[in-house]
Amino acid sequence: SSVGPHVGIPAEWDPTPTDAMPTIRDEERAALKSDADDEDSPSCFDGVCKVLYFFFSQAIWLAAGGVVGFFGIFLGVVAGEAWFGSTPGGAFAGMSFMPIITIPLCAIISTAAALICNCLQVSFAKRVAVCAGVNVVMFLLLFAWALSVMYQDGQISN
Repeated sequence: SSVGPHVGIPAEWDPTPTDAMPTIRDEERAALKSDADDEDSPSCFDGVCKVLYFFFSQAIWLAAGGVVGFFGIFLGVVAGEAWFGSTPGGAFAGMSFMPIITIPLCAIISTAAALICNCLQVSFAKRVAVCAGVNVVMFLLLFAWALSVMYQDGQISN
């Protein structure tokens, strides 16, 4: 047998690869590359799932905004009437139409916040925190406003 470039090692045992002879590492790299290509290329199912998730998340924040628009005013009026009283046909009756305005307005604001976060590819945890924060602020503003209207009405009746 012939001797390879390393002294005392037969050529067929020589660890130095030649161009004609692929090594195990080259084969492993090729296998890993084909596996990675499969993972990187999204399937149709992945695309459908992303679209469904997008619409589902928008619907959830749309509903959350609508709930905030209703209960922010409703609870503010009920609490204000209980604490401060109300004149007959006063603010209690006048505020009863406000959810017609606040429900769609809050739903649009909540959905817009979720859409902006989604377009900016904000992480799930941050997106939930931002959208929840927007809804909490809207609720507190509506509640405080309704409470102040009921307080003013209660001062008139007393």
